Amino acid sequence: MRDGLDNRDRDPSSTSLELVRIANRGIQLCQEGMWKKGLDHLKSVAAAKISGIELPGRFYSFLGHGIAALEGRYKEGLALCRHAVEIEFYRPENYVNLANTYLLIDARRS
Repeated sequence: MRDGLDNRDRDPSSTSLELVRIANRGIQLCQEGMWKKGLDHLKSVAAAKISGIELPGRFYSFLGHGIAALEGRYKEGLALCRHAVEIEFYRPENYVNLANTYLLIDARRS
């Protein structure tokens, strides 16, 4: 059990709501500059792997940029940021995280 996630004996709809709440809190923390703490929230949601839960594209955007920036997992981070743009192309923050992830990769090569 991490961040209140214990999927045994829970109503699936309440679990879904809890995961979305944790994902939104993780995004908020990242937006406030607390990337490490925010990424921990986002990773806990990703680790839950509960089918049928619709997460917003910005979840993938912040998760992708976070794992690239903090863990050096550039390829996986870039794929997540691209996925975010594909499913929520109308959100500017998804493009910002995608661009920033490309900048990380470019800086690493320099």
